[in-house]
Amino acid sequence: MKLKILQILKNKQGYASGEQISRQLGVTRTAVWKTVNSLRKEGYPIDAVPNRGYRLVGEPDILSTAEIRIHLQRAGLDRFVGTVAFKQKTDSTNQMARFADGQQPNQVGLFVAEQQTAGRGRRGRNWHSDHKEGLWFSLLIRPKQMSAEHFSCMTLFAGLCVAEALNDLGINTGIKWPNDLIAIASGRKLGGILTEMILEDSDVRSLIVGIGINVAAKKFPEDLTNLATSIFLESGNHFTRAEVLITILHRFAERFPAYGDFRWLADYRSNCLTLGREIKVSPAFGTPWTGRAIHLNDDGELLVEDANGVRHVVRSGEVSIRGLPGCKM
Repeated sequence: MKLKILQILKNKQGYASGEQISRQLGVTRTAVWKTVNSLRKEGYPIDAVPNRGYRLVGEPDILSTAEIRIHLQRAGLDRFVGTVAFKQKTDSTNQMARFADGQQPNQVGLFVAEQQTAGRGRRGRNWHSDHKEGLWFSLLIRPKQMSAEHFSCMTLFAGLCVAEALNDLGINTGIKWPNDLIAIASGRKLGGILTEMILEDSDVRSLIVGIGINVAAKKFPEDLTNLATSIFLESGNHFTRAEVLITILHRFAERFPAYGDFRWLADYRSNCLTLGREIKVSPAFGTPWTGRAIHLNDDGELLVEDANGVRHVVRSGEVSIRGLPGCKM
């Protein structure tokens, strides 16, 4: 009922009377009043005037299951996303998706949180996501079973979708290989992606794509001040997190059916800030070394030429770029 009442208030230009709502939904006016109070507790600014009814004031930046579903329906994305789960506080949205994995055959699940207490980046690093000014969500995708190799480029694919979505919003964004979203104007990090696979024998049973975007943050902890940025800091514009979420999902839904032809890699290369630059490669094991990134092959691997002219294929490890604050060498 909360979803239906919220839809009525969002679609109504003026006031919607409690009597009209109760008659439309076939519930008591007391039930309407209780639901409106519940929506207020979630942060929705709802006016109530005797003999006139209820009115939603503005479009607040609120995330909730009902809010997300309304935006999905408006955008025609409710056919792409089958299940929506929202929590005010969770360890990580990737964990939410992992726990739900066995319950969602043949669906794309969307898992969103207001706050993550154990958000993770690549190589197990903590991801700063303990505030309400960012968008933290995961997609759970149940593909027809294919090999892990087939989906080895999913992080790159997701990075392209998010970068294109941020550019759609007017934020000039590039990608630092493989998964960092970089604001080109400042060189600082807007967000990142963490992709996980759940395997069944050698096939992929599920893909979990975790995405974190700094949306409205005006400042960051001291150790991140010169490294991180937000959509607001880059543009001066206030976007709701639901608006950013829907823009990203649009790009993902449009591109995902053609994931398997890998022609999208050409667009990834065009948006990749790493190519053509001097970089430092920090392997998980071994000594860091420097070189120039000269190509991204069809397997999503980075081809790097060292100071001696020797070319190396970089499949994993930390890569930083000279001259970009969010990608320090």
